[in-house]
Amino acid sequence: MENLFTNVNVEILEIPFSLESANHSLAKIIAGEPPSASKNQQFKDGVIWADCLDLSNHDDVALVTEDQGFYDNR
Repeated sequence: MENLFTNVNVEILEIPFSLESANHSLAKIIAGEPPSASKNQQFKDGVIWADCLDLSNHDDVALVTEDQGFYDNR
């Protein structure tokens, strides 16, 4: 996988797990907001979402996934 990105000359930015992203995800779980929902707690997805939102404050972000939890209206 790593070679795939070097062959297309894409910058890879590693984002470490942070307490801020964890808190953001937990708040979404408690509120039942996407990517979580009632009886569907997606903590890891919420952390990814929080990191994407933070990155979008600095540059364009494209999240490519088949996970429908990230789509509008699932």
